[in-house]
Amino acid sequence: MPKFEEYLKTGVPGFDELLGNRGIPKGAVVALLGGPGCGKTLLALQICKNLSEQGKKCLYWSLNEDEERIKWYMETRGWRINENLIVKRGDTYGIAKEVESVFLNKRGMVPYKALEESFFRKLKEISPEFFVLDSLTAVSSIFINERHMYRIYLEELFRTLNENGITSFLICEETKGVEGCASGVEEFLADGVVILYNVRKGSVRARGIEVFKFRGLKHERKIVGMEITEDGIVVYPEQELLEI
Repeated sequence: MPKFEEYLKTGVPGFDELLGNRGIPKGAVVALLGGPGCGKTLLALQICKNLSEQGKKCLYWSLNEDEERIKWYMETRGWRINENLIVKRGDTYGIAKEVESVFLNKRGMVPYKALEESFFRKLKEISPEFFVLDSLTAVSSIFINERHMYRIYLEELFRTLNENGITSFLICEETKGVEGCASGVEEFLADGVVILYNVRKGSVRARGIEVFKFRGLKHERKIVGMEITEDGIVVYPEQELLEI
C-alpha cells in the first residue's frame, strides 16, 4: 500500500473534503470514471487550472479534442490559461503503434530505444506535476480484439507515472450498460477511483460524485451531490445523493 506524505489541493469547492481535507496525494494515479455529460473533462480542466495558478506544471493530453477547442472551452468559462498549463492533442494512430512497440519490447523483439519519440518520452521530457489523459477509452477502443496488448500498455503507463512521481487523472468513459472502464484493469492498477454520476430522478437529473476507492488515504465513502455552475464544478460533501 502506498504511503502518501504530500498532497495537492485541487481548489475545487468541496472536492478536497472528500479526500480527507488534504487533496490528491502527490504521485497518485487516479481513474476518473463516468458516462457522457457527467463533467469528467470539466473537473479535470478545473483542477489543471487551479493547480497551474498555484505554480504547478500541468499537462492535459487529449485524444478526443484538439488544443484550440480545449482552450476555447476553458476561456468560455473565464479561465485564463497560463504558462504552467500545457495542452496537447494526441494521435490515436501513434498510440496504436506505440502499444505495438511496447508489446514487442516486452517480448524482447525490439530495443527500448524504438520508443524514444513515444508518448512516454514526451511525458518524461515535460515532467508535469499534474497530468490528465483524456481518455483511456480512446486508447482501449483501438485494441478491442487485442486486450493483452492494451494491458501491457497500461502497465507501462502506470509504471512511468509512478517512477516519475507524476500525479495524474486518467479519464475513462463509461458506456450504457457497462459499469467502470472497458477492461477493468484501469481501476485495479489505479491508486484511486473517482466516479461521476448524472442520474435521472423523476423528471430531473441529479449530479453526484464518489471517491470509490483510494489506497492509503482516508476518504469519504458516500455518493454526494455535485453541481456544474458558471464558475465550474461545486461538490457538496454533506449532501448525500440517495437512490442512485
